[in-house]
Amino acid sequence: MWVWQDRLLQPDGLHSFCLAQNIGTVFLYVTPTAAEAILAKRSGAREVLAELRASGCRVFACCGEPDWAMGPTQLPRHLDLLVRIQSEIPSFDGLHLDVEPHALPAWQTPDGRAALIAGTLRFFNLVRAHSSGTPVDAAVNVVFADQTTRDGANFLGALARQLDSVSIMAYRNRAVAAVAWAMPAIRVVQRAERRWRMGVLVDRNDAEPGTSWSGTPAAEFAAAMTDLDGRLRTASPQGYAGLAFEGFDSLRAKLAG
Repeated sequence: MWVWQDRLLQPDGLHSFCLAQNIGTVFLYVTPTAAEAILAKRSGAREVLAELRASGCRVFACCGEPDWAMGPTQLPRHLDLLVRIQSEIPSFDGLHLDVEPHALPAWQTPDGRAALIAGTLRFFNLVRAHSSGTPVDAAVNVVFADQTTRDGANFLGALARQLDSVSIMAYRNRAVAAVAWAMPAIRVVQRAERRWRMGVLVDRNDAEPGTSWSGTPAAEFAAAMTDLDGRLRTASPQGYAGLAFEGFDSLRAKLAG
């Protein structure tokens, strides 16, 4: 489950929700302010992390910006703070990076897209060089499975091999459609022998009809998630690590009725 806003400094019932809903992994957005609080060993943020992890929830520190796909030569400051935490006082079970090169205008032109693909791979190579064995997961768009690098390799395959796992943002608000949309990406990730999660959008997304479950009643949503999970386990079980919900506040509101 993705958790945005600063839930380390303002947890707002995150731990109790994860326990009640059996959430096994959270991609927890860590603001620079919260990261600095952890590095300074101040109370608050560290206790929230300890509570989550003590109850069996795996916590991946989450951050990311589209312009990181331009291939920086140094770690962006935000990410560098998280890497420092893992080096000095390991506090997370991994890193989750949400970079999304396809969000940049340059993605719309062949030359721009090629440059962003190359820059994304350079960025994750840089992450690997600095992450000291920390597991790294990344959000990936299904369209990456249809893209090639300048040397002819599959973009998603090359990216997956730089990661420990991927979270596939195959956002559709019908189980059958979601599985069909995700399957080309799933196959590529499986060939790379990586674990993968299936993204489920619960946040509103009026700009892209048919992608979000935000308007679905709670009971219907719960049944649909059981159906979606079952279809994925049946159709493509290799490496499947479960559903990943986007995000905490919307999911809590939905399940509360």
